[in-house]
Amino acid sequence: MARVFVVDDDKKVCECLEKLIDWQSLECEFVGMAHNGEQAYRMIEERQVDIVITDLKMPVMSGIELCKKLHEKFKNIVSIFLSAYEDFAAAQLGLEYNIKKYILKPLDEYKLKEISDTVAEINNQLSNEQYLHYLLSGRNFEDDVRNNLQTYNWLFFESLFLEMRENFTEHYSLLQAVCLKMINLLYEYLKTLGFDEKTVESKQMTINEAVSKISGTRNIIELTESMFKNVFCMLPKKLDSIEEFVEEIKAYLNQNYANQNLYLPVIAEKFGFSQQHLRRLFKNETGTTITEYLVKKRLDHSEELLTKTDMLIKDIAECCGFSESHAFINCFSKHFGKSPGKYRDDIKCRDN
Repeated sequence: MARVFVVDDDKKVCECLEKLIDWQSLECEFVGMAHNGEQAYRMIEERQVDIVITDLKMPVMSGIELCKKLHEKFKNIVSIFLSAYEDFAAAQLGLEYNIKKYILKPLDEYKLKEISDTVAEINNQLSNEQYLHYLLSGRNFEDDVRNNLQTYNWLFFESLFLEMRENFTEHYSLLQAVCLKMINLLYEYLKTLGFDEKTVESKQMTINEAVSKISGTRNIIELTESMFKNVFCMLPKKLDSIEEFVEEIKAYLNQNYANQNLYLPVIAEKFGFSQQHLRRLFKNETGTTITEYLVKKRLDHSEELLTKTDMLIKDIAECCGFSESHAFINCFSKHFGKSPGKYRDDIKCRDN
């Protein structure tokens, strides 16, 4: 979940961005605001920030100066510039400091959507990078491989190899390292099944050499996948399709969407998957994220309550799993093109 920080000397702009963008649906967390670059830099130093949305011209320290300092110390922070006037020289200079977008004020519905879309794009890129790092160096990934071998869960590996084919084809050296790690974990597991250690180690060395010489990412994936399939042919059957597994997740979300504390970490723990792996598996299968699916269920229920009951807006928000009524109103308005109150009034006028 990307962490977002806003900087603008106009407090109304900061408050507008905090309240009118549905950060939860973007799978982001709004972590603070500041009103000049110097104050922002001090606060960002104390927090783990991924995305900075900053005004270009500010007192004490400008947006460009802020982004330059941030880039020197935090290479991975991505920024979005806001400005009341076009300054192409500044925008071009910003390219050196990891600036993703330059958006002109004043902010309106379309500009807010542009900011939301840009944040979503950045968040997706960050998610990909975090996932790659997780596979390559995360201890949890090693545990996932071992645990799913021990529980004969082919579904985990099927979805993982699908993920590799979808997203790793341009990362040859990284993919090679991930596949070597998986193969070595597989051979460790074979030893626990009672296979002769010397024979296993001999084959392990041969395969490692073969993988290091293979050209083409798809060839590496196919070799690794075939090795895992061969081992699974010897194991007890515990196979569910990815489609069936995703349907299980949907059923769980359908039953629990009203829970305000239902977030991705909770869902991942429920199904025994890492957050990264579960999120990507669901997105690959459905074309939508778990958070988007959850928000859609909540909005569908809220529409029904608005139409069929006289419940207060704040009570509907709470009943449908929204922790804040203003977040519900913003989310509903964005989805249906009108506020919950206006939507209810229009329904009543139509029925009368």
